[in-house]
Amino acid sequence: MASTTGVPITYGTGTARRTALVLASATLTVHGLLLLNDGVYWDGHLIYTYLYERNWAELSTMFREGGAPQTAVIHWLLGQSLHRVFIYKLTAFVAILVATLAIWRLGAESRRVTNGEAAWIAVLTMAYPGYRVAVELIETPSLICYGCFFLAAWIDYRALHRDRGRAVALHLLTGVLFVLSFTLPSMVPMFAGYVLFAMLTSQSRWLDRVTWVLVLIAATSIRWMLRPGGGHEGYNQVSLSVFSAITEFGWFLRYAIYDTTNRAIAGLIAQPLVALGALLAARATFAAPSACDETPRADLRTFGFSIVLFGLAVGPYAVVGKHPLLDGWTTRHALLVGLPFAMAIVAFSSMLERLWRPKPYVRQLVLTVVIVAFGASLVQSYLGWQARWVKDVSVLTNLARTPGAERYSIFLIDDRFPEGGEPSYRLYEWFSLFRRIWHDRPRAAVFGEPSVQDIEQALAPFHSGRYYLADLDLLGCEAKLEIRRGRYGPDDFTMALTYSYTRLFKPERLPDYLSQVTAITVRPRPFDRPDAHSASAGCSP
Repeated sequence: MASTTGVPITYGTGTARRTALVLASATLTVHGLLLLNDGVYWDGHLIYTYLYERNWAELSTMFREGGAPQTAVIHWLLGQSLHRVFIYKLTAFVAILVATLAIWRLGAESRRVTNGEAAWIAVLTMAYPGYRVAVELIETPSLICYGCFFLAAWIDYRALHRDRGRAVALHLLTGVLFVLSFTLPSMVPMFAGYVLFAMLTSQSRWLDRVTWVLVLIAATSIRWMLRPGGGHEGYNQVSLSVFSAITEFGWFLRYAIYDTTNRAIAGLIAQPLVALGALLAARATFAAPSACDETPRADLRTFGFSIVLFGLAVGPYAVVGKHPLLDGWTTRHALLVGLPFAMAIVAFSSMLERLWRPKPYVRQLVLTVVIVAFGASLVQSYLGWQARWVKDVSVLTNLARTPGAERYSIFLIDDRFPEGGEPSYRLYEWFSLFRRIWHDRPRAAVFGEPSVQDIEQALAPFHSGRYYLADLDLLGCEAKLEIRRGRYGPDDFTMALTYSYTRLFKPERLPDYLSQVTAITVRPRPFDRPDAHSASAGCSP
């Protein structure tokens, strides 16, 4: 990083407020659809059901066995409101916003990058499209950890330049926030990255260094005590294979960097009007000399630090054999990639500007195009997730309206309407969905048309109170549930926006709208074993 050292600087109040307003507006633009999303997905179905039915025993067991009992407390607190899904989404949004502002202030106050460069890093981190599961309830605690970590880092950095009395108070506060953020274990290596950043950019005292050591000791002790158990024992087992770790780093580079960026830029090119609008807006914003009067400070050392930070962000996942894909649940592994990637982009662009000396606004135009591409990719993801939930609620609406559908115990899913960022379902998602409309007894789902023996084998892992299938009647009626696209299910954009508008402003029309998003058919399945219930026993609709 640059050679400047010194105390944090405070930009003029007007400049700081304008920058904060721009960052907040950009965050709302990119992640605003998160606040409208009322969907529940994947493990969120289990969590929602536990909260709705006040089942603390199963909720606490779920996370205690995973080695994170404190996470159950976070979920319990978030789930106390009647509007619990909105509270989850609001909390996730606020965590993203807090992290964005904290990253900006860290960069600006370090004086190793300009205020503008710090803002670019923050907004690029916020808009990074490799992490695409902020809508998932089980990810909200991770985002809380994310926000707490960067807020703690900023406060701790300011403590380095305060008198001893105030520094002690600030370090106590940040110690609590850091330890809370370590609920997400991958934050521990990132703490090492923060300590390196603080030591490179500021003068640390023995008080500061002792605080950092104590935080690391607390983190290590807590992680040792809270090891996974039960069905999760051995989960995230560290591999000592160097080849495996290098391979995982390669997958991160491919999916979290190259493919993510390539898809975002390709998506923007496919929408030329959006790209043109972004260029014109950037030109109008940055052409004024006052907007470009800062000489870039990010340099090769900034770029090198971004590589170190990337290694710390990826390392915890690489050593346990995990990497993200382009879409779906696995993108959670890319949560921490955004910051080092953003630093690398800004540092590289600053070095090129000093080398080539183009017009002052050219660099800003390029960075703006990248941000718009990233943001548009995330917006598309949010639309896809909302559309997936619209489809789910539509299926439930139509099932509830289908005479005799409640008689079946097991549904054979034939889904011809794939929707959303990850259109596939876990079996337990259907268990919880059915429970939303039928509370009398458990119902299960399987995919395709397996034999009775295969159905029993597929459902065997779920016969417990955790999935509410302990009392499932395996000999009960079976039906094939065919799901097709309906009249009002043309595309993600139309489905998401029409549903949100109807839900918020014309709720009385919502059931009729939902009934036409999908078309379903429920057909009883012929039985292939003598001890199964027959159609004459009341299985026919």
